Amino acid sequence: MIEEMKNSNEGRYFTNSMFEETEMSIRKKMEEILKEREKEIEIQKQIFKAKHEREMKSMIQRLEEEKQRADEEIMKMQSQIRKERRDKELAEKQMQYLQKEKKERAKMKRNHKDEMMRIKLKYEMDARRKAELNEFRDQKDQWIWNLKDRIEKEDDQHELLKELFEEDKKGTKKKNQKSNGCVMV
Repeated sequence: MIEEMKNSNEGRYFTNSMFEETEMSIRKKMEEILKEREKEIEIQKQIFKAKHEREMKSMIQRLEEEKQRADEEIMKMQSQIRKERRDKELAEKQMQYLQKEKKERAKMKRNHKDEMMRIKLKYEMDARRKAELNEFRDQKDQWIWNLKDRIEKEDDQHELLKELFEEDKKGTKKKNQKSNGCVMV
């Protein structure tokens, strides 16, 4: 540019008007450059803004997807926790039921054992009573037989005494009659 001016002024120094024109020309060029630069900056700014908005949208979408996945994962975990709690509660209830059943079986076993012991004792007592009763019956039968034998012996003795008494009575009567002189027939 300066070379152009020098050639157009035929190699002489700049004049004020030339300087002002050059300055004006430089200013215009600068303004044009600045405008172009501003346009480029605006375009860059819009590109950057659009890129930023796309990235933000993409990031927001990714974050929302991650949040949704995290929410789904949380829901799955909560569901799993609820299921595990239900399973645990069910297992505890089953354990309580089994323990209750075990206690009831043990109680029934004790009751059965006690009942068997009671029945055994009753059977033993009944057997003892029966044995005592049989022994008593045997003793009674022996006593009765002994008594019958005694009665029979006494009856025999009584009969013998009766016969002797009768004979003695007859013999006394005969003696009395002989002594009285009468014989009774």
